[in-house]
Amino acid sequence: MAEVSEMYISQSDDPLILATTASPGSRREQVQEICRRLEIKKIHLRSRDDPMLADFLSDLEIEEVLVDVPDEIRNLAETFIIWQDSIVERERRSGKYVMLGGVNQAGLSNAMERAQDAIRRGDSSGYRSSSQIATAMRLHHLINHLLCQGIAASRHFLRRMEEEGGKSKSSRDFLRDPRVRSLASRLEGMEEVHSKVSAVRRLVRERIRRDSESRVIVFANYRDTVEALDVALSELAGIRAIQFIGQSRRSGSGGLTPKQQIARLSDFRSGDANVLVATSVGEEGLDIPSADLVIFYEPISSEIRTIQRRGRTGRRRQGEVVVLVAEGTRDERAKDSARRKEDFMHKSARRVSRGLSGSPHKDLSNLTRFTVSTELGVRTAAEFVIEARERHRGELSTADSTMVEPARNPLENLPPSNFRPSGQTGLDQF
Repeated sequence: MAEVSEMYISQSDDPLILATTASPGSRREQVQEICRRLEIKKIHLRSRDDPMLADFLSDLEIEEVLVDVPDEIRNLAETFIIWQDSIVERERRSGKYVMLGGVNQAGLSNAMERAQDAIRRGDSSGYRSSSQIATAMRLHHLINHLLCQGIAASRHFLRRMEEEGGKSKSSRDFLRDPRVRSLASRLEGMEEVHSKVSAVRRLVRERIRRDSESRVIVFANYRDTVEALDVALSELAGIRAIQFIGQSRRSGSGGLTPKQQIARLSDFRSGDANVLVATSVGEEGLDIPSADLVIFYEPISSEIRTIQRRGRTGRRRQGEVVVLVAEGTRDERAKDSARRKEDFMHKSARRVSRGLSGSPHKDLSNLTRFTVSTELGVRTAAEFVIEARERHRGELSTADSTMVEPARNPLENLPPSNFRPSGQTGLDQF
């Protein structure tokens, strides 16, 4: 989109751009890049709570549902958590893994970069660290599949690794490890026991039972999970679920061509399918029909992706968003991270706005070429904005009704034991 804007600006004698976005990004650099490439001179920031927007937004109910991870799954994951922690601890001592806190993908990626740098410097220890960190990354994905995704998704994950197993010595050694082979054999004979899968089934069944014309979108991070959910939902009466994944064809999970994607969206729009189980490809950039219910199978730490997923409902009528959070897992950290980044997003936009050259158009002369269609007919954009400002303008009170507390001596209630001689900093100086 930025490239299209740059091309338009380069070829237009008098370019005029009105750019709107729900998710400019939480980092100031991201917002600055957008403004630079689109030659934005002024930012108008409005939140969902702004009274000027309230009349034009559908109600959106957001609910977080905490689910327990069954002990059976936690026991399966415990062996691999210990294995992963032992690798990370060794790499901490060698100076490769430096991030504080729990093990996460960012920390492992940073450690891998440090190992690669060591190899480039001629440090032979980098080769062993690189192999160990690659194993820790596989363990991290496997643990997250078990704790946050479920039995079926973990089974798909290991099967896919088996199909890709010959690509590197590290992956072959990982698959040959007795702990991994034992897990794979146990998963083959297990029924799905993760609480998230049953929660999705319950939420979808209740929504369709309440309104048979409803549309539901379920977002999941991994194709393995999409396949598992598609199977779990297909067993329910009245549920017509279809998968919606990207174009790439990765080991065993062939992607969808653009023509197939369009056909599936058409089926969802027409009602031939009433549940769309999608990966991140359904978040933005495509004409995804509005849904009555959007389910996050897991929270995601990206504020942009979170906002885009939420935006798939509540467009023309009331919508509902349900976020499933597995207690005591990375889900809780991802949820908090997205919330913090969303707050930073508004702050970043305000900071960038203060540094832009554009001045406020009090006469709204920058809107002369825009019109607004209302129930009363077509009006100029300036007239529409002026009327909205007047309607929502706050009234100043003629009297100050703030309660004033009587002044009091701040020392009158302090006990004598709280006083000490000037300069005394410890008991030894008493």
